[in-house]
Amino acid sequence: MVRALIITTLLLFIVSCSSQTTVIKTHPVDDAQQTINKGRHVSSYNHVKQGRRLYLIGKYTQATKHFIRAITNNRENWEAYYYMGLTQQKQNRYDRSISSFKNAAKYAPDILETHAQITFAMAISWEKEGHLERAQELYSKTLTLNPSHAPAKAGAERVQIKTRKGKKGKIHPKAF
Repeated sequence: MVRALIITTLLLFIVSCSSQTTVIKTHPVDDAQQTINKGRHVSSYNHVKQGRRLYLIGKYTQATKHFIRAITNNRENWEAYYYMGLTQQKQNRYDRSISSFKNAAKYAPDILETHAQITFAMAISWEKEGHLERAQELYSKTLTLNPSHAPAKAGAERVQIKTRKGKKGKIHPKAF
């Protein structure tokens, strides 16, 4: 009797420990949402592509509309924010470009060159706004990310010359 009880307990234990794969099927609504999200990402990419084309030929207002649509379709599209910032720079809207570059940096992939380009673009905007100290910090950060970034070297030298000539930058809290 004791033997039968031990054998039964062992069998139950073995059966309960056997590896079984449980398949959880997604709800049709989840599949539909994934399809919608994929469509939005594709649309976002297409708007960035169109916006870049317009940016390169100097049609900044039309380019901006595409970047806004890209961001509406995918709020984490770092390229849309980046090119929006470049477009805003061309329109002398440096304060807005800084905000766009911050979002680009937030969503950009962890690729040093990508972050170097975003940081460099932001440094230009800070310099144009007259915040030379902040611009210098960002040019230096760009050079840390990419030591051979010649435009950042030139920017850092330019800011040093401006600072030496007594054109001190505005004091502004760190914004990056």
